[in-house]
Amino acid sequence: MEALEMWSEIGVQIVADVELRESTDGGTGGLGVYARAAAASGDVILRAPLRGCLTLANPRLREGAETMGLLCELARHGAQCKLAAMVAIEMTRRSIAFAAWLERWPRPIEGSLGWRAGGEEWRRLAAGLGDRSVRVLHEQHLAMASRAWTEVIEPSVSRAAAGGESTGEPDAVGSLTWERWLYALSMVLSRALDLRVNDESELAIVPLIDMLNHTRSSADSCHVRFDPSAQAFELVASVPITEGAELKICYGAKGNEELLACYGFALGENGADRLGLALPFGRPDEPQILTMHRMAMLPSPVVKVINLREVEGSGRVATLEVHWDEQRKEARLADEMLLLLRLSVLDMGDLPSITLALEGEPVSADAEARAWSALCTAAAAALDASQQREAAVDDSIDVLDRSLRELAEAVRRLALRKK
Repeated sequence: MEALEMWSEIGVQIVADVELRESTDGGTGGLGVYARAAAASGDVILRAPLRGCLTLANPRLREGAETMGLLCELARHGAQCKLAAMVAIEMTRRSIAFAAWLERWPRPIEGSLGWRAGGEEWRRLAAGLGDRSVRVLHEQHLAMASRAWTEVIEPSVSRAAAGGESTGEPDAVGSLTWERWLYALSMVLSRALDLRVNDESELAIVPLIDMLNHTRSSADSCHVRFDPSAQAFELVASVPITEGAELKICYGAKGNEELLACYGFALGENGADRLGLALPFGRPDEPQILTMHRMAMLPSPVVKVINLREVEGSGRVATLEVHWDEQRKEARLADEMLLLLRLSVLDMGDLPSITLALEGEPVSADAEARAWSALCTAAAAALDASQQREAAVDDSIDVLDRSLRELAEAVRRLALRKK
């Protein structure tokens, strides 16, 4: 059990009686926040002032020309990188206001982002998951970190350090290191919430609230809101809270792949799980003009989702994302994905019907049958790959693979009925 007096030093007002101790939830683990007294639905549990939070909306964190210059240069790398740079700078400054809070964060893992590649945790989490899951997300996060470091942060560090040599006092930017940057980005990926602040969407790491564990829905335990009049975040009970209950928040509708990659746990039944199935977007032997015509007519939001890529010997391949329905009993395809499925199998004889397909109208019966057959084949291939991994790998956390296998089977059933 840990005393909570230290949180008042950064302005956190604990309204209800709570305590911080080891979580008894085996699915998430770590520290948890527990109610020491009952609370009614709608009660405010705690308040955290904006100036005491790690967020770009905090005006105090943007002070200094070198900091503002770095944030402006990082604009094209996204909000996660901008906030991570700010977190890394605060870690370098060792601000008295944040020191006690940041000391309670997990220890950095050298040379990695969240999990040590090749270490015991990584082996248990990723051994049976193949290249399409947590390993891919981990590599994407590392690539994002590397691009921002190489293109923006490292040159800024060099310039700031050179300026500091003349005064003998390098500033916080000049003292940044790759290891600290990587750790800061890991903390943003695992602890930041996307919240509404003064009518704008902002990433924020809120003291003490960042230590709450995950629940599937924001209606299950607590939710976070921003009070513009007080310029503070509030943790609010979504349901009646009983004495001794662990307070939780929903991290978002995240599938097990993202939960594993960012937080290190997975859920036994996760309705937000999604399955990426690779489908041929045109055959290698057909005229290139048809593939180009299909691509040119795809709405831009669909193009962003399908992740078109070249596969040797197969022409272009599109990734079709499939989710569960609300009851987690059947596979669900978004309208845009149904459109992609139709367009992926149209041949030269179907060229006049491309416009109809884009408008959501029925296409030829043969094209519909080929589309569902392609989806059925992709789902069967995913099931076969999953079974091979299961037979080849021992002592791995297979919650993710099991849930995606169930989803693949639901997709196969859907496609068999439709084709």
